[in-house]
Amino acid sequence: MKGVTRRDFLKYVGVAGSMAFGVQFLGCAQKTATPTPAAKKEITIGALFDITGPTGDVGKDYAQGVKDYVRLANERGGVGGYTVKLASVDYAYKVPEALSAYKNFKSMNVPGIIGWGTGDTDALKQDVARDEIVYISASYSPKLTNPAEAPYNFVTITDYTSQLRAVLKFAKENSGKDKPKVVFIYPNVPYGTDPIEGGKEYAQELGFEIGGDEIVGLKATSAMEQLQRVKEFGADFAWVGGTISSTSVILKNAMDLGMDTTFMVNVWGWDKRIVKLAGEAAEGHYYNWPGVLWGDTSAKGMADIMYAHTTWHPNDEHTIHYIKGWVNAMMMLKGIDMVAEKGEEVTGAKIKQELETLRNYDPEGLVPPISWYPDDHRPSMVSKIYTVKGGEIKLLGKEELERRKDWLGK
Repeated sequence: MKGVTRRDFLKYVGVAGSMAFGVQFLGCAQKTATPTPAAKKEITIGALFDITGPTGDVGKDYAQGVKDYVRLANERGGVGGYTVKLASVDYAYKVPEALSAYKNFKSMNVPGIIGWGTGDTDALKQDVARDEIVYISASYSPKLTNPAEAPYNFVTITDYTSQLRAVLKFAKENSGKDKPKVVFIYPNVPYGTDPIEGGKEYAQELGFEIGGDEIVGLKATSAMEQLQRVKEFGADFAWVGGTISSTSVILKNAMDLGMDTTFMVNVWGWDKRIVKLAGEAAEGHYYNWPGVLWGDTSAKGMADIMYAHTTWHPNDEHTIHYIKGWVNAMMMLKGIDMVAEKGEEVTGAKIKQELETLRNYDPEGLVPPISWYPDDHRPSMVSKIYTVKGGEIKLLGKEELERRKDWLGK
């Protein structure tokens, strides 16, 4: 970009005024909507999405967030002198399809992949380590946070088990009981099962009485049988580890049964649609998500999200899952830029090395600050708990756990 200084790249005029764009190096001073010239060099990163499979109810929005971040980055001049090409595959939540897509990504010499599910991410963690390809996943499995087991995997928000521990701590502190009762409801897939063991151990540590587990599939249309047992146990709290479709079924069935249980819903089990899908049954429960709500303009990065949303998809309904995709793309491109800024060849090994130097890096206020270490890829120990009150989603509280070594990877 002839005549534009490096400092000028930090300026951005958005929908509502001048604000910094996502990864701060990407913005370019402009007074019109005219795109900046594309960078001459091109770099390809892979992406695995579930758009048509069993987690497509939240996967579509995530995929759009990834695509829009990359698109906006390219329209504003690219990253570190590169135009970013996104090679994406809808693998429909099928591990064999993900493995096949990975072979293609590898043949393209991608330095990084933006992934999706827990099963496929876990299946690929040894491959990406061997091939030195950075993998930033939408799975927040605790297994992915231990570099001794998954050196090239990164997650951008608090892992599933840490989120579960946080909401258990919040529930215990607000229960008014010495030994409240809790059960765990989840689909029998890796995403659902991964946090259960660690969550139960912490529930015992906190003094909960634990009831029997209940399995509710991702595509369940009824959970009456399982909830009858939960009701008989007298559970004060129940963890829900599915996605929004099955969660809404559980909440409505529980209301029909007249249950007093407070449900603690995981990070993929809800968004703003829960109010419409579950109605009054959504009220008063605990909903996990470390980041901000869709449209929260207190987060600096929301201006760019709103720009992309209103410019390219004004009639679409976007949610917090879009933010997750946006942030994952942001951090992948951040790593690419950190390497390019040093004038080095962009490789997965170099991206990994740079990302592990980040300390309290602020993803524009969208999620808690990120710190990755060579021996600990937990980005943060912060979780937020939201609730629904009078049909509106409200922030109920925040928990920050200690970074316990015995919790790493569990």
